[in-house]
Amino acid sequence: MFVEGDLGGSQRLGAIAHGLDLPGKVARALLLGRRGLLERNTFVRYTDAVLAKVVAEGFNSKDGARSLKRWLEDNIGSLLVDTLTRSQAASMRILWLHVAGQLKIHEQALREADPIPE
Repeated sequence: MFVEGDLGGSQRLGAIAHGLDLPGKVARALLLGRRGLLERNTFVRYTDAVLAKVVAEGFNSKDGARSLKRWLEDNIGSLLVDTLTRSQAASMRILWLHVAGQLKIHEQALREADPIPE
């Protein structure tokens, strides 16, 4: 999980992340850690192509994680909200993010399995 704080001097996330997959790690944490989704038993999964798109289009070394967070809220957050408001209620669901020219969501409602008879 990324924690904002003083990075010291004029260093930026991009400089610290040189040679690391830090933008990808930050994007993963932001994609999976949305409290509102978890409280509603909604789990988000994504393909590698989604992660690549998020980092390519959302990461700006000048702004660091802030740019990723903004991009995710503007692009994926709004897509998730649109999907959830249009769909029927489910006790549990998985939202699969994938790229098909643009970002798309496949929704899968889940139900608890029946108990195994003794």
